[in-house]
Amino acid sequence: MKSTITYSTKLITFFILCFLSFATAVAQTSSKGCTSKDLELVGASLTGGDLCNTCTTETKLTRTLVLSINNTTGSTRTSFAYWGSLEEYSGIDGTLIKTTSITDCGGPLPGNTITSLPSLTITYTCGNILKITGLTLAWTDASQNSICPLNLNNISPKCGTLPLLEINAGVNGELSIYNSSCGIANGKIDLTPTGGRAPYTYQWTSADGIVPIAQVNNQDLINVVAGTYTVEITDANNCKVRKTRNIDSITPIAPSFIQIADITVPCGAATTSSLIYTNNELGNCLISGSVISSLSTQSPSGTCGGEITESWTFTDRYGRTINKSRIIHVSPAALPTMTAPANITVACGALPATSTIAFSNGLSGGCLISGTSNA
Repeated sequence: MKSTITYSTKLITFFILCFLSFATAVAQTSSKGCTSKDLELVGASLTGGDLCNTCTTETKLTRTLVLSINNTTGSTRTSFAYWGSLEEYSGIDGTLIKTTSITDCGGPLPGNTITSLPSLTITYTCGNILKITGLTLAWTDASQNSICPLNLNNISPKCGTLPLLEINAGVNGELSIYNSSCGIANGKIDLTPTGGRAPYTYQWTSADGIVPIAQVNNQDLINVVAGTYTVEITDANNCKVRKTRNIDSITPIAPSFIQIADITVPCGAATTSSLIYTNNELGNCLISGSVISSLSTQSPSGTCGGEITESWTFTDRYGRTINKSRIIHVSPAALPTMTAPANITVACGALPATSTIAFSNGLSGGCLISGTSNA
């Protein structure tokens, strides 16, 4: 459970976290001298709405905060005061919108009686969440001269603190979202119902996610995929509120190819090769593998050598494309060789006609150099 005070379409719930820290003088007085337990905060409510505090989301509402204070003594206490901060949070994403200092004092409070003491009027946006924090409580003794306002320097020992107080004015819920990792079903929604009257029931639905059948009526969702999830919370008064939240999928970082250098190869020796890519993550977030390259046409073409571009391309499951290339320098083709015929001896005047000699570098395709040479 969180220490919150929540107002919503059908719920306004206050969680009051009480501590004495807003001023040095107050902190010193209250921390050392707040020993009396004459008065206790035992409940709170908001007036001005129906049982379920029905309202239209995003509209401005004004409600009166009513505190229920139990005077456990047999004597009338003429006044009761408190100081704190009112924080308003977005009911959509939980971000803090504004903080306002609040204080009030009122009375009298008869002995051995729980008194409902109207306090401040609070204006807020329907559907938002309100919290009162840093609360200091003080009350007077039985003297008829001890009335509001109270002097913070003189409240000891008639003062106190309170760890938590819920203001019951409807039903609402706070949702903590845990996104899924890299597309697997490990997202979570932790739901804390607030306000209204326990026990609560739950109904989960999703337009584009998947609610496991066994979890449809659970308070929390676990091991779910990314999507938009809606829960309807119903309290014992049959007051209802619907809350919708998104679970996103945490996208892994894009992979990249390993580094690779240009190379030089003999004519005709340029071939495709595989190249590794990875994003160096773990588990389902790991993206790794290898792809085969493609080769461009040699430029310039021919046996004198040139350059070929070797390229690799990969597109991951998130539609992200990575590219890598290098230059293959092609050396000129090897020179051809030719073999002269053996020496011969002829008779005087019998010199034979000239002949040709074949030559070749023994290669093939564009690297072949061959032909005949005339004597």
